[in-house]
Amino acid sequence: MRGNLSTHDNYGRLKFNPELHDKHDMPWLTTDETYLINNYYKDGAEAIALALGRTTATVADKAYRLRKSGRLVRPDVVTYQKTTRNSRSSDYV
Repeated sequence: MRGNLSTHDNYGRLKFNPELHDKHDMPWLTTDETYLINNYYKDGAEAIALALGRTTATVADKAYRLRKSGRLVRPDVVTYQKTTRNSRSSDYV
């Protein structure tokens, strides 16, 4: 194993890791945008980031831009629960 893969920043987001974020600095594909639009409010930014091989911050920024353009609309019911730092750290113990 190559050290600790779950290093988080001060905001609790997973830091960049080339083994996990293989699409870093690559353009967004239409299929990636569609996946984000269809799943963002079901799974959250962290799960989408891991699924797409991007950082959480990149996914959150893309979601912001899609919301601003009207392509990502918040549903009446959001089905995921945001993980807090305290609950996240207890998951790894």
